[in-house]
Amino acid sequence: MTIKELKEHCEKQVEMCEKFAHDRGNEPSGKIYEEHKLILKLLEEKTAGHWIEHKPKWCDNNWPYSKYECSVCHGLSDDDTDYCCHCGRYMI
Repeated sequence: MTIKELKEHCEKQVEMCEKFAHDRGNEPSGKIYEEHKLILKLLEEKTAGHWIEHKPKWCDNNWPYSKYECSVCHGLSDDDTDYCCHCGRYMI
């Protein structure tokens, strides 16, 4: 099972638990619901990104200006902030 498949499975389980609970007039709860919510949270933390220094291909290593590239979405930023301005991932 890939991470994407695991995430889809957990999202489906959470959705089903919420549907069954709401159909009965209750709030979602229980071990299965809590386990899948926790797995989704851990998967989200696992996919936090980091900044990669990005220099134009045409320049040499002495080029003074560089951008930072998100390791998750590959979006470019002028500074290495805590969050990617493109995908919103927390950067480690």
